[in-house]
Amino acid sequence: MKKNNRTLALITSAVSALSVMAAAAPAQSFAEAEGPYKIDRDLVNVHDIDLSDMTYDFGGKDNYEKDGKANYYDFLIIEKEINRIYAKDGFPNKKYSCSEVELSEEAQKANLTPELFDLTNDMCISPEDYCVYLHELSLSYRAEFIDGEAAFTIQNCALDDATEIVVPASLFDSVHGCILPVQEIEPEAFSFCEKLETVYLSDYRQPEWINNYGFLLNEGGEVKASTYLRIKNNAFKGCRNLANIYFPQNIVMQNGAFNDTAFNLNEYNHFDDNGVEYYRDSNTSSPAILAYRLADPESYSDTDLTFMDGTTSINDEIAYAHPFCKSVENVNIPDSVKYIGFNAFKNCRKLEKVNGHEYSGLGTNVQKKIKRFINAFDGTPFITKETQRIVDHIASNLEKSFTPETTESEKVKAVIKEVVSNITYTSYISPEEISIYPSTLYNSFDYSRLNYGSINAGLNTNFTECGGISMTTSLILDTLGIKNHLAGAENHAYNLVWMKNESTGKYEWHEVDVTTFTGNYLTKSAANAGKNYKEIRRDAANALGDSNLWDIVYEKDSNLHGEDAFIGFTNSELRQFTESGHTFFYVVNNNDRSTVNVYKYNSTENADEIESALNILNDSTFVVSTK
Repeated sequence: MKKNNRTLALITSAVSALSVMAAAAPAQSFAEAEGPYKIDRDLVNVHDIDLSDMTYDFGGKDNYEKDGKANYYDFLIIEKEINRIYAKDGFPNKKYSCSEVELSEEAQKANLTPELFDLTNDMCISPEDYCVYLHELSLSYRAEFIDGEAAFTIQNCALDDATEIVVPASLFDSVHGCILPVQEIEPEAFSFCEKLETVYLSDYRQPEWINNYGFLLNEGGEVKASTYLRIKNNAFKGCRNLANIYFPQNIVMQNGAFNDTAFNLNEYNHFDDNGVEYYRDSNTSSPAILAYRLADPESYSDTDLTFMDGTTSINDEIAYAHPFCKSVENVNIPDSVKYIGFNAFKNCRKLEKVNGHEYSGLGTNVQKKIKRFINAFDGTPFITKETQRIVDHIASNLEKSFTPETTESEKVKAVIKEVVSNITYTSYISPEEISIYPSTLYNSFDYSRLNYGSINAGLNTNFTECGGISMTTSLILDTLGIKNHLAGAENHAYNLVWMKNESTGKYEWHEVDVTTFTGNYLTKSAANAGKNYKEIRRDAANALGDSNLWDIVYEKDSNLHGEDAFIGFTNSELRQFTESGHTFFYVVNNNDRSTVNVYKYNSTENADEIESALNILNDSTFVVSTK
C-alpha cells in the first residue's frame, strides 16, 4: 500500500480525481484493435506497487544484475522487455497473455518472468505494466507540462530522507495516459533533500516503439539531439552533502545550478581550463564534461575559443551576448562533444570557422554535428555563408527555368514549390495527440528541437516550423529580386509578397503561407512502395499545380516584425526588418492591394518612431497609420 503522504506528490491536481476510481480492471480482449496502441490510463492509475519490495528490483543501470534498489533503471528494464515483445509483431494494438510470450535471454538468465512484469494483475503483458512502474516513481515528484513541448519540468522532489536519488528521465502523465520526457529541473526542486549525497541524472532515450510515420523511434538506441536536460539555477540549493552527481550526455544548466553543494566546491568536478569554466561529473572512468561558461567573459579577447578534449556538452548561450562574441573568429570543438546548447554562438558576427575550417572544408561527421545543432551558429558568417550558397543555387536554377514570358505570380509559385520540395514542417505536439510516447518528428528526430526557429534549419536540415519556412521563402525571393516581407498572425508566420496582377498590369501585396503545403513526410508504407524522402517532397510540390497559393484570410491582427536573423544575408538585410523587438501591425488596403497600412497600438511609440524604423526599407507602399 502507498503511504498517505505520497498523495502530495501528484503530478497535477487532476490526477487526484482519477486515483479514486474503482480498482477493478476492465475485462481483457486479446483481439487486435484498430489504430495505434493507447494507454488505458484508468487501469494504470488504480494500480499501486510498493517500491520498497525488492520484487521490483529487476537489475541496475544498463544491466540485469539486481542492486537491491527499485528505481528508474528497473523501469527501463521492464519497458525494454515489453517493447521488444511488441516489436516482434510490428507493434500491434493488443495485449499478450503472459503464457504466450518469452523474455530476452538476458532477462531469463536473471530469473525474470512475464508474470513478474504483470503489474496490472490481469495475466497479460502490455505497456500498461511498465506505466504502472513509472507512475509509482512519478508520485515522488511534482511536475508541470512545458507548454508545447510534450515534456515535464520537475518542480519538487518529495524524497526528503533519501541519500541517493535516480532522477527519472521520463514521467507518467496520469491525465493524458502517456509517457513524457523530463526536460527541465526547476529552481530549488531538490532543496528539501538535505540528506542527499548522490544524484544520477539520465538522458531520455526514445524507446523501441514506432513514430507517427511507422518507423522505429530509435532504431540504434542512441541519445538523440532532440532531447536534453536543462538544470535551472539553485536546483539543488540546500543539498550541502551532495558530492556525487552523474550527468546525462545532453545536459545544459543555468548559473548556480549546483550552488550550496559539495560537488560545486570540488576542484575535480568544477574547474577552469583555457578561459572556460567546466563541470565534470562523478563518473571517474568515462566522465561527462559540460563547458559551462566563459571564466571571464568581460576580458576574454582571444579570436579562438577552444574547448578541452573530453568535453561532451556545450552550454546554452556560452558566447552569445558577451563582449567576446564580437571578436571570436574560430571555435575548436573536439570530437567528444555530443550536444551543443541553444544559441551557443549566436550572433558572433566574426565567427567564420570551426576547427580552423569554413563549413565547406569540414569533414562529413563534423558537418552532420553542426546541422544537428544549427541554431547554435545562427547569425554567424560560418553558417550564413552555407545557407546563402544553397539559396543562390536554388535561385540560379529557378532563373534558368524562367523565360521572358514567365509572369511574376508564376515565379512566386515556383519559389513556393521549391521550398515545399525541400522542407517538412515540424513543430510542437500536445499530450492529447500522443499514444504512448511523443512520436512526431519534432520530438524524435536527430536534430535539436531548438532548431525549429532557425533561419538556417530549413535548407540545411530539411526540417523547421512556420518561422523557418517563411524566412527561407524570403531568402529565395530576395535573391530573385521579388519584393516581400516576413509577416505573421496568431503565433504563425508567413510572407507578404509584391506581385504584378497580369489582368490589370498593377502590382499588389498578397499574403503567401507556404507552411500550409509542407506537412508531408515519408511514411513506412510509402518507403515500402519504393519512395524516398525527396520523392515525397517533390510529389507534394507537384500536387500544388497552378492553383492560387495565397491570400489566406486571418481573423486576428496580422503583423510585420523585426528579425535579426536576416543580418549577414546580403540580399535580404536591406530588404527585411532586422531590428528584433519591433512588431508592426498592418492591414493591406483592400481597394487595390497597392498599399499596406502600418500601425502600432497600446505602445509608447508614436507614428514618427514607427516611420523612422520603416524608412530603411525605402518603400512608399507602406503607409504609417496614426491609429
